[in-house]
Amino acid sequence: MLTIKSMYNLRNVNPPIEFSKVTRIERAPDNHKNQNISILYFYGAQADGFDKIVRTWFYKSESDRETELRRLREQYSSLFLS
Repeated sequence: MLTIKSMYNLRNVNPPIEFSKVTRIERAPDNHKNQNISILYFYGAQADGFDKIVRTWFYKSESDRETELRRLREQYSSLFLS
């Protein structure tokens, strides 16, 4: 079973997720009220054909999120829209 793991897995935050359950990865919109948190959403397909969020990863900074995002793009390019 292939799993996607975070580089920033601290205290059970950002647990691994099965690759087969993920259809795409997207950034959450920036939160201007709390700039100390950045988020990635992992979407998976439902039976009705719509995507739903199946996992959320949190980061202390936008820089950490972007570093992780670059790594994920290199390893799992099929999960990103161009």
